[in-house]
Amino acid sequence: MFALLSFIFLLIVFIYIKSPRLSENEPPLIPYTIPVIGHTFSYLFNTENFIKKCLKEYGEPFNIIIFGRVTTVVAQKYIPEVTKAHENFDSFEVLKEFVPLHFILDYNPFDIIDFHAKTTREQISGKLSLYFDKMQEDIFYSLDKWIGECNEPRSIKSIWNVCNHVTAKLIANICIGEEASQHEDVVHSFAVLSHDMNRFFFLPPFLSFIHQKLHEFVISLPFLIGFNPIAKHKKVLINRMKPVVENRIQQKKILGDSYKQSDDILEFYMSQPNFDPSNVNYNYLADLLFFLIVVGIVTTGRSLANLLFDYAGRPEYWDELYEEASTFNKESSKVDRTYVIFGGGRHACPGRFYAVLVLKLFLYHVILKYHVRTENGNTPKKLMVGPFVFPSKESLIFERRKET
Repeated sequence: MFALLSFIFLLIVFIYIKSPRLSENEPPLIPYTIPVIGHTFSYLFNTENFIKKCLKEYGEPFNIIIFGRVTTVVAQKYIPEVTKAHENFDSFEVLKEFVPLHFILDYNPFDIIDFHAKTTREQISGKLSLYFDKMQEDIFYSLDKWIGECNEPRSIKSIWNVCNHVTAKLIANICIGEEASQHEDVVHSFAVLSHDMNRFFFLPPFLSFIHQKLHEFVISLPFLIGFNPIAKHKKVLINRMKPVVENRIQQKKILGDSYKQSDDILEFYMSQPNFDPSNVNYNYLADLLFFLIVVGIVTTGRSLANLLFDYAGRPEYWDELYEEASTFNKESSKVDRTYVIFGGGRHACPGRFYAVLVLKLFLYHVILKYHVRTENGNTPKKLMVGPFVFPSKESLIFERRKET
């Protein structure tokens, strides 16, 4: 009896501690039945209907309880305002929670997050016009490799995988340069890297009901005992990167001030004050690059796949989009900085302008070269798991446009 009463007392204390405490100015909290658990299961497994119901009954924005924590849901039109409020929002903190790379990389990327943000902002988003032509060449190459001419209708499976490889080719060229990115093994490693990690990281944080740190500890256990899903990919990257680095070091010695720097991230890392050409830390260089690769491919590859399915399932827009694509020019590389999917503000995703340009260029070349349709003529239903929208696993039919 004493044990039961003790358990009930501790449960009451736990529920009290975990109960949400909102200020007067915060959005309304949607009513819920089970303490601590709150809206977790409705949000994860019936996302679309749950959000629609909340919007209809309570308006926007509103608060819900997810894994024991208060989460504010805002409409798309409020996203720029939220992301600009950097004292309350930080995209890298969100990334750290969902993709805890500090468990599998030897050098914690979140310890130098300002450096990563600067690298992305200045060396990628800040040089889009410089990369523009090469990005188009890489998209040509990827379309030929993964989709082909399609003189006859061709069914393409694993659209998400195709889009990851397209994105991997693009980001590899920017990160490690044209010479190293020619190798198919390094592009393939970049493309499947996030998939290999997600098998361990994409575990619903049910232990966060108790405490966030408990969830982090559990997902870190495989890495604490020595298992690392990216070890083989790091080996591939270092093998392809090392000859390039050695050659550049040698060329600098020979040419001195006449040495012309390459336009890629690897060159940028080699120009940093802490880079020692006599004792190159390839493991550190690989960790720096892997952070950018994961961030660059995970969201962009998924967005490309969703974009293709949305386009293929809406034939009523095909003619209009084809006309727009026919007038596309280099000025389109000037990305609208209010693009809401990737947010705005100091702590928003610094690579969002690059990602938007990739989406534009990819769809542009697909529209001009192919007719694309879904298997049944309708837009396949996406899989929604909480905030994540995953592409359909259905095939798409590609057929080369007939010249008129």
